Amino acid sequence: MKINLWFIWVLVKKKPLRFIFLWVSMLWLFTYLTSLDLFGAIWSNSFLSFADKLRFMFDSFTSIISNVTNLRVLSLLVFSFVTAVNLTLMWQTIKRKRNTKGSKASAVGSVGAIVGSHCIACGGSFVAPLVTTLAGSGAYFSGARVNTAIALSVGINLIAILFVGYTTLKLADQEKNFILST
Repeated sequence: MKINLWFIWVLVKKKPLRFIFLWVSMLWLFTYLTSLDLFGAIWSNSFLSFADKLRFMFDSFTSIISNVTNLRVLSLLVFSFVTAVNLTLMWQTIKRKRNTKGSKASAVGSVGAIVGSHCIACGGSFVAPLVTTLAGSGAYFSGARVNTAIALSVGINLIAILFVGYTTLKLADQEKNFILST
């Protein structure tokens, strides 16, 4: 496992700006995908200037990073990091498979498995708001509903971190073994 982590580090270190951009993009996506209606309302608001709209986007994103001690935010940071590492490895695999002759079926299978793992892991973030009904209908305006939503969100993120982390380590092992065998 140490060698796999070292392989990941070397791969990320080759193009650190691309990795950071990917990490920030994943963090933004996982944070705001379920509230795109808010961004639609902000961007379609004629009373706000373009600068105000950009300031809202920037401030809302920096507030996430400034609240890193919050367990939900921390789980999102870690999940987006693991996903960015996985996507970096996936890009490496696609590049390698494209350059290898006669491996199109294998490349399609690998990409399908990797994308499938992301769909399963990320699907939880869409289900979490619906599952808050576990707090009960009488808890609509209470803190119990919010606490249930936060607990479910963190739980789903932890499961997703484990799932995507496992596939990332398997993919790193596969890529490392391919490089060592050539």
